[in-house]
Amino acid sequence: DLKLAAKIPEVKLLMGGHDHDNMYESAGESFVAKADANAKTVYVHRITFDKKTGIIDLKSELVPVTDEIAEDSATAVVVRKWTARANKSFVEQGFDPDKVLTVVPEDEPWDGRESSIRHHQTNLGEVITTAMKAAASSVDAVIMNSGSVRVDDQLSGNITEFDIIRTLPFGGAIVEIAVKGSTLNAILDTGLANKGTGGYLQWGNITHDTGNGQWMVDGKALQTNTTYRVAVTEFLMTGQETGLAMLTPDNPLILEFIEPDPADMADPRHDIRTAVIKYLESGESE
Repeated sequence: DLKLAAKIPEVKLLMGGHDHDNMYESAGESFVAKADANAKTVYVHRITFDKKTGIIDLKSELVPVTDEIAEDSATAVVVRKWTARANKSFVEQGFDPDKVLTVVPEDEPWDGRESSIRHHQTNLGEVITTAMKAAASSVDAVIMNSGSVRVDDQLSGNITEFDIIRTLPFGGAIVEIAVKGSTLNAILDTGLANKGTGGYLQWGNITHDTGNGQWMVDGKALQTNTTYRVAVTEFLMTGQETGLAMLTPDNPLILEFIEPDPADMADPRHDIRTAVIKYLESGESE
């Protein structure tokens, strides 16, 4: 946007979006303004044009969106209609969207911003992978594609089931695979190479030494000839994630592929959101 503003100085204001944090930057006499994501703030721009001199005066104000701002009655009716429809659908799927699961300190929010979770391991990624490990207790490690997380926000305060739904809107099962350490090493290396995209992997019970590139599973160096059991998101096993076409059930490198028993719907592995909710309800995350 700044490069564009510099090339077209006649355009005095570019109003952008899709960045998480607000910004107001200049390029010559032009400005690029973006408010915070998820309607936390809005930019109000007041532009005056002097017909005689041709001078443009721009005054910009970042305004927080709070409960102190009165609702527009017509818009509120539409919002309530769609909120009711969504809640009805959630309830039909077995969720209680208003149920509080845990409380996250305001000064230590769970970070689900794309600018974070697609570039490094975050505390929200840790919560989700730990919940997956709890649901699939026999596995050695956990991996998930960060693109599964769509909230693009930091979560704090009362965390409800709706927060989990909006964090992981696609849902999907947790499946288990058995692979040699050499295959797991290749998967993890690809995840690092996918930095900046949804194919960047969040992992659980795994650490990485950036100095020597060594992967560790459960605190021990990954062994290429050892067989590891790994819990993964269902989507990863479609082979559609960037660089991870190897992840399909029929690939000989996948030594074993286990899906949740369809006859046991109480198994939280049927839906990653259920697994996270059950984990938070257990209080183990506190």
